[in-house]
Amino acid sequence: MTQRHRQEVILACPASLATNWLGPRLRRFRAAHPDISVTVHATIWSETLDQIADLRIVPRPDSAPVQGVRILRDTLAMVCAPALGAGQGALCGPADLAAAGVIHILGRHAHWEAFCRHHGVAPIDPGSGVKTDSTNVALEFAAAGLGCAIAPRALAGIHLGRGVLVEPFPAEIPSGWSYDLHPGELSPSRASERLREALIAPDPT
Repeated sequence: MTQRHRQEVILACPASLATNWLGPRLRRFRAAHPDISVTVHATIWSETLDQIADLRIVPRPDSAPVQGVRILRDTLAMVCAPALGAGQGALCGPADLAAAGVIHILGRHAHWEAFCRHHGVAPIDPGSGVKTDSTNVALEFAAAGLGCAIAPRALAGIHLGRGVLVEPFPAEIPSGWSYDLHPGELSPSRASERLREALIAPDPT
């Protein structure tokens, strides 16, 4: 079989996005193209060339040039366990966060700064609360009731959909980051073109 007709696609994707965003899209793709095999290499934080791929999804600050085609410009979601979102002891407003407790993602304090600016509340002390270097861990901590976390909506959305987290103060707050899709190191194939088209297509409503 020639490279052009190869029925396998290798996709490199940030681990957090693969965990929280990619699954439903691959399910739809596999339903439409059951003859195409997909391998996903989960990358950490930034693009890595340790393994070759047909396609690569990479994070990019909005201030940087687009690499390939942008497939997602993310916003932020401030989330917490359902018990903090409703009923006795529920958060009444964004100013209540300090009392409820906050979860910090190391290197991403700008997300809390953006939230506070948007809602016009006092800045949150970056030294307070629980800290982690993983967005996925922060979301799990929030679901466990350790406090409120703020994360890109693409990563928090699956938890919101399952009902393990709620968003008490919905808002469209830019995250400052996007995800781009661009070709990898392997020659294009019909299978990789089909997956590219699926990832670029808007989500069904």
